[in-house]
Amino acid sequence: MSTGVDIYVHLIWTQQVMRTLSAGSLPLWLPGLNAGCGSPGIRLYSPGGPVLAGVLGLLAGNAAAGLRIALGAAALLLLVLLTRRRVERPAFGLALIAVAPPVLADLATRGAWSELLAVPAAWWLLDRGASGPAPDSRRWQAEAVALAALWLIHAPTALMVTVLLGLTALLDGVRRLWQLAAAGVTAGALVAWHALPLANEMVLIGNRNALVAGIFRARANTLGAPMAHDPLLNAALSLAGISLLLVVLVEGWPRTDARRAALITLCVGLASPLAAPLWSEGSPLTWLQFPWRWLVPAVLLAIRPLALRTPIGNPRSWVLGVLWLAPLLALPLPPLIHAPHLGSSDGWRISGLRLQAAIGANPLLVDATQNRPPWYPQLIRQLPVIGNRLAVADVPDTQLSIRRWRPLDRTISVDAPAPVTVILRLLDYPWWLPTVDATPARAIRRNGLLQVRVPAGRHTLDVRWTGNPLSRVGQALAAIALLLLGWSGIRRPHAGDAFHRASRKRRPEGRR
Repeated sequence: MSTGVDIYVHLIWTQQVMRTLSAGSLPLWLPGLNAGCGSPGIRLYSPGGPVLAGVLGLLAGNAAAGLRIALGAAALLLLVLLTRRRVERPAFGLALIAVAPPVLADLATRGAWSELLAVPAAWWLLDRGASGPAPDSRRWQAEAVALAALWLIHAPTALMVTVLLGLTALLDGVRRLWQLAAAGVTAGALVAWHALPLANEMVLIGNRNALVAGIFRARANTLGAPMAHDPLLNAALSLAGISLLLVVLVEGWPRTDARRAALITLCVGLASPLAAPLWSEGSPLTWLQFPWRWLVPAVLLAIRPLALRTPIGNPRSWVLGVLWLAPLLALPLPPLIHAPHLGSSDGWRISGLRLQAAIGANPLLVDATQNRPPWYPQLIRQLPVIGNRLAVADVPDTQLSIRRWRPLDRTISVDAPAPVTVILRLLDYPWWLPTVDATPARAIRRNGLLQVRVPAGRHTLDVRWTGNPLSRVGQALAAIALLLLGWSGIRRPHAGDAFHRASRKRRPEGRR
């Protein structure tokens, strides 16, 4: 497995999903992160990859195995889609994607697992857009589901694909624009259960720099940028962008497939210094972080016409092969590692030590920066207080007994000689509801760990995750969208569609 910078969080997110599922809970809260103090789970900006890999990892008994199986399943799904979309030589098309330098860079140098899992849905959507208008009036339903899935798997890819589909829709007329608008609105409703609370919690955290500053500063990562955070990787991807443009010219797509040629050229252009003003501070594009993300859609757009070629059929095929693969010579491939075993029963101490030994990761199993609330730094000061315990009290001779400690709810028996503050090994978030003897209790907030005031005597302290209130609004919107899709799928065909089919039947054979 690669030592790419993203592999650390993908491994621990996958393992944490395994832990929550094995405890009988949804992965709304990942309990073993941040030194066992937990962190939001499904609020990840793209939870689909960790959840899929976590389910597979739970079946396989190892987080790394879950990631590998998920990637294999994505490759198999892509092969099926290539076949169903009638791509000539679908296996060759799959091989072209697998060895494309931008794709290998995601796998080997960054370990960007979710970006790779998004490839099948991204290719399917992009190929439909690049292939021109289709007579199918219900095209938008399938696109809505695919866009929703793409958002949940990898939000940046979903944004790029939506932009490119919008441009193709402008070429196809008003009807196509309405179809895409319907697909986009429906997709937004389908993922509202995730997107609405995500937006709410991003405001809560308010840590924009965690996603768009430092190594994520977009303008510094355009192709050929002198201050790129990884100059060798940037140089290799710059060559890959040039190679894609040369493939377009050698194949003559500006003449034979102008739409596809324009989309590929646009993708490379958006990643290049020519588009640097678009990546300035405050631009919506900065949330994509790395302009060279646009090279993956460019690769996917090139697959259908390239798969028509016989790999060794003629000299031009050899030229194309050299252009396609040459940037790999400059790709800075890191050494592979033997991925540590991370099972559903391994706590944060064991998992952290294994990850530290394998890839030098933080042994406290620290979560990604974008998931930390503003008061997270205070957690460091609280850890020596709580030590290795799940809960402590600030009054001597207080007896604490852990009755239940599950990801989404915890129960502690408290026997205190005086009013006491109980400090729990739980990263404080506003949606924890503490109760004492089933009565809402006073919590000391924003102090790193959740702290609850308990009166003197014997009491039962319960802490339950209530969830972001916008989750319920999002769930209602998703239910409405599902009903709309179900209704549109079973309703009688539109009269215009029936007329279109009848006119095709009446058309003379010679004019088909």
